[in-house]
Amino acid sequence: MKKSIILASVALLAMTVSCDLFKNTFKEQDVKVNESSTVPADDFVGLKNSPTAGATPEGDLTAEVWADQPIKVGVDPSLGKIKAPGTLLVDGSKLPDVAFANNGVAPDNAGLLLTIKNPSSIEMKIEPSLQIDDSNIIPLPPVIVGPEKEVGVIYCKGTVKPDLKDAPTSEALDEAIVVPALADIDFGKKFGKMEVKDIFLSPVGTKAAALTGDSVDIEFNAKFCALLSFPKGTVITIHRSFHDLNIHLDRLSEYTFNKYGITLNVTNTIPFDIFASASSSEGITAVADKPVKAGSVDNPVQTTAVITVTDNSGNKVSDIENADLTLVLTADKNGARLPKDVKIKIDVDKITPLE
Repeated sequence: MKKSIILASVALLAMTVSCDLFKNTFKEQDVKVNESSTVPADDFVGLKNSPTAGATPEGDLTAEVWADQPIKVGVDPSLGKIKAPGTLLVDGSKLPDVAFANNGVAPDNAGLLLTIKNPSSIEMKIEPSLQIDDSNIIPLPPVIVGPEKEVGVIYCKGTVKPDLKDAPTSEALDEAIVVPALADIDFGKKFGKMEVKDIFLSPVGTKAAALTGDSVDIEFNAKFCALLSFPKGTVITIHRSFHDLNIHLDRLSEYTFNKYGITLNVTNTIPFDIFASASSSEGITAVADKPVKAGSVDNPVQTTAVITVTDNSGNKVSDIENADLTLVLTADKNGARLPKDVKIKIDVDKITPLE
């Protein structure tokens, strides 16, 4: 009898040891994922197909919003100076947060684009004024628009080079007038509304007097625009998900772990370090062990990072796909830009159970 009890105890101990060994072996076993995604920069920062995003002719991302509607005014040049009816109203609440990522301040290349169409046969002098929120109305420097011309007037915070390559707008302007560094206007401050108002028009020269009764329509439009170019150290916080970045983890639906690591190999071609963390309302928290280092088109940089996930929800691992993924981008150099079509490659290598 004693012999039977001893044998049974040994068998039970063997089974326990065997189960523990199996359990520990299973916990240390990696789950290969091999999921890959190549994400354009505009999609990565959540601006793809956004009505408030554009790109310069050079391909750099801009944030911009047009006035609610343009103004068209019939002008009889023989009548002299007149005031255009109405206001060009730009709604600043429509702009993405990235437009003011530098501690709530817009990039240096930010300002107002005023477009003017003059189909008449004479030069026209345009004298607009600007009001931002409830500040004082400020007269803008007047401009002369030639006959049968369509021009863009850029009133900006910083300076714009004559070749317009650093202009803050996506418009490919055939002719532009740049009015830089306006001391009395803070184009960098976040605003609720920006209004171009009290627009006066007057013909230039003696030819206008001979055009009695000839009326032409002068058209105005305006938009706030900012070239997304940031000084070194600027922090941009973006909320995305693995699903948004075209990374699909549904193959992990058969696994449930309380704690695990996601190994990512990221090839970065934008001049921003990228640090990732995640959370969900169901109890998922996650943080990366290191930032993805900044790179460039000419010098792509690959970083292997491990995101450690703690999940007390009891749900399947695949649920991490839709958790809130917080991406903190830090500019690695002055003048750091986001080229629209530059791509970031993300390879999800494996999941490692930790508990």
